[in-house]
Amino acid sequence: MAKDRTVLRIGAYQGPTEPGALEKNAQAGVKLLAEAHRMNVDFACLPECYLSGYGSPDVLRKGAVSVRSEWFRRWVRQCRFGGMVSIVGFVERRGAHYHNSAAIIHRGKLLGVYRKSISGSKHEKKVMTYVSHFPVFRVRGVTFGVIICVEGSVPEPCLILAERGARIIFEPHYSFVPMALMDAQRVRVRNSRIARAVENQCWHVRANTVTEPQGKMGGEAGIGYGDSLILDHLGVPRAEAGLFTTGWITADAPKKNLMEKRPGRIAISVPRATRVQMARLYR
Repeated sequence: MAKDRTVLRIGAYQGPTEPGALEKNAQAGVKLLAEAHRMNVDFACLPECYLSGYGSPDVLRKGAVSVRSEWFRRWVRQCRFGGMVSIVGFVERRGAHYHNSAAIIHRGKLLGVYRKSISGSKHEKKVMTYVSHFPVFRVRGVTFGVIICVEGSVPEPCLILAERGARIIFEPHYSFVPMALMDAQRVRVRNSRIARAVENQCWHVRANTVTEPQGKMGGEAGIGYGDSLILDHLGVPRAEAGLFTTGWITADAPKKNLMEKRPGRIAISVPRATRVQMARLYR
């Protein structure tokens, strides 16, 4: 079947990753991206820390890798899948610092790295350095940005990306919560991402992990439930993975919608007096 050239296909992968197993996860990641390419995906997103695996501080350090290392450069070259753009979560070692990062890869080259700004757990807080830089990238005529996990639960990171022109926001995610809290967490996370899509008029793509059966992290029991989804700019789910499933979900987004310029909304729709009050709150 000929590919519809009026749309771009977005893909989000939901599935497990092995804590600290960099080489094993890297091999699996290449296979998954190759699978997405065969599905005619144009933008493919893997979960948070997919390459490195997520876990206790020792696990996070074990799976860390520098983007300047020959190993990482060689792995990026393997991710040459036509024009497909890949967003891959990993633990980045950067000098004496560690970052919860996402690599943006296109045609076997590293276009950039996004580094998380907010801690998602007490485990990573002991290891990671956080920075508040929110770059946007432009590939194939589309401007997009990346956030990681808990950053989607607050308005500011997505708002900054949208004001800088992003039309898609990709969210590599790693969920690990006690079973008793799973349903409340699922509802809260899903609804907040719908809000991010609507308030910013951006497509929102969340790729989450699955950990089943219940496991332990740093002595605490928890589970990763999945619920990855692709939302359009109205907050409507265009694809949903559901709970405890593994595999790709895809949705076709009209090129016209993704490529049209999004005008800045803050200066236009928010009165100056309101903006001044918000600035005071932040100070």
